[in-house]
Amino acid sequence: MKTTDVPHEHLRKESVEEANYYPDHDERTESATFRKTKRDDKKKGARCAITGQQVDLEWHHATLEWAFGSAVRLDIVRDIALGKIKELPVLDPYTWEPTGEKAPVEGFLIYWIVLFFKWRGFDFDAWDPADAEAFIDSPQAMLILHKHLHREKFHGAHAITGPIFLLQAFPFVDEFVFSPDELEARHKPKEHS
Repeated sequence: MKTTDVPHEHLRKESVEEANYYPDHDERTESATFRKTKRDDKKKGARCAITGQQVDLEWHHATLEWAFGSAVRLDIVRDIALGKIKELPVLDPYTWEPTGEKAPVEGFLIYWIVLFFKWRGFDFDAWDPADAEAFIDSPQAMLILHKHLHREKFHGAHAITGPIFLLQAFPFVDEFVFSPDELEARHKPKEHS
């Protein structure tokens, strides 16, 4: 059997093309908040949120990339969290312009993101949305990942689509192979320390 043959599975290959505008921004450097988040997480025994590893960790902006911070109405995010906004405009999926209709905020993904931040302890009452760094680089915004699951081919959050990436968070049935590189790694001699 070749290392790419997996009984009872079929290989799906997909090429994804993205084209997005980024707002102009300064070169990314680690903010004081980001450095504190990493330092505090390390003191608490940080682990990869998917594998449990404690080595080669990287902090992933799970909900909002730093570069998009100036493109987002963080005041609206805060007002959703504080219950001041109960409805959001329905948007045309092609033009992204409001249709004139409104829908309950609970049906929008941003509401789930706000709930996630609240669950993780973000203090929306104390937060000033003019301070984007406090939100974007907060511990609540981070997903700690092994470098392989952050940026690398076939596994990384920045390399594959969301649904495929999130699949890795679930416990797999015995013998399931996620990607060809995983199968190849299983057939390599183990390195000993």
